[in-house]
Amino acid sequence: MEFQVIFVYLDESEEKIPHLQKRFVVSALCVPEYTWLETFRQIKEFRHRLKIDYGIFIRKELHATDFLVGRGVISDRMVTKYERSFIYQNSLLLLNSMDWLSVINVSLTPIEGRVLEYEAIERMFNRIHRAVIELDDYALLIFDEGKEKQITKIARKMHVFNKIPSMYGSWQNGSRSKNITIDRILEDPFFKPSASSYFIQLVDFIAYSLLRHDNPTTRIKEYGLHKAFYLLSDILNTKASRYDDFGVVRK
Repeated sequence: MEFQVIFVYLDESEEKIPHLQKRFVVSALCVPEYTWLETFRQIKEFRHRLKIDYGIFIRKELHATDFLVGRGVISDRMVTKYERSFIYQNSLLLLNSMDWLSVINVSLTPIEGRVLEYEAIERMFNRIHRAVIELDDYALLIFDEGKEKQITKIARKMHVFNKIPSMYGSWQNGSRSKNITIDRILEDPFFKPSASSYFIQLVDFIAYSLLRHDNPTTRIKEYGLHKAFYLLSDILNTKASRYDDFGVVRK
């Protein structure tokens, strides 16, 4: 039986502004293996155009929060906040133009002060697993560096024990939950420094667009970036959640 591997790049974004409700977002960009070279080619070509048009260094890491507020030296010339917002939106449009890509999102808010970061990761693993089952494929996960131990521990546990409650109250055998291990996700997750991965940098842009869609700020609204998430509408996996119009897994 023929199958393919889906490369899944993941990154997160979280609310750090005191007056806004704390929120944790994790996003996944799914790239089928047979499209990887073409996807990379288009992203690399986009970065070269940014170098020509704005002087943005090809090897410079672009992180959504710092990029949009103007932090850091990213170019050999001045890049205004308006230009940065335009570049940011065009980055999302670039992804949206590649119809072979797919994006899955999880957005959680804390309950009574609980930190939901790793619960969000678990939910994401389950949604990725379900997505590749539907395609009869397999997934290889690639995260930004920094939380290798915790994320690997979650993945290893879910390869052995992963209780899933039935949406109908019970499974066919009468039990409320079923052990559905994530056997379509291969190996432990891999970790790469975001500075050396255009893919992870773009997932950071995706996660930030959802964060600001859910919790817009005055500055973000000024440049219309609270609507940037809609620019991904053609590649959002709307099947990831039947309770959200854009398929965002929420709580």
